[in-house]
Amino acid sequence: MIREATGFLLDVMKPNLPEQGYLQTEHPFLFERALEFAFWVEEYAVRSQVAKAQVCEGLVSVAIESFIQAEGATQFLDVIRAAEDANVYHDLVRNILMVRPKSKEPKVDSELIYAYAKIDRLGDIEEFILMPNAANLPNVGDCLYDEALYEAAKVIYAFISNWAKLAVTLV
Repeated sequence: MIREATGFLLDVMKPNLPEQGYLQTEHPFLFERALEFAFWVEEYAVRSQVAKAQVCEGLVSVAIESFIQAEGATQFLDVIRAAEDANVYHDLVRNILMVRPKSKEPKVDSELIYAYAKIDRLGDIEEFILMPNAANLPNVGDCLYDEALYEAAKVIYAFISNWAKLAVTLV
């Protein structure tokens, strides 16, 4: 019974393409039932599919919570993009901190620094860059500078000893 129900749920939500969004919007009962089922079954694949559907529905904070509960690290690029679009950086930090031990990609560490900067957690940036990390610090610093997050850019430029760019942030 559970296997058939899981198969049905995955078939319904599998591609999660915009043209198939009607499955969630026209059938809210199905979406609510999928949520209940996902948390009852406690399987990564099911919870991950529900979280993807939540992202498509614009429920980014809820989707991030679902990904965290599912310990789903495979969709982190989609989550980052959706969180930035929805401006939910506090939730994004929580998700990246969950993803980070599972993925050693520079994008993860760079996005964590960026998210910290967006929520004005400069102390966390300073602490993070002192630890071993894979962040692309010059690019992150430039991105922060371009977005007028000068205090965070100063922290990065001072750490990587880019004195020319540091001087520009002080002006």
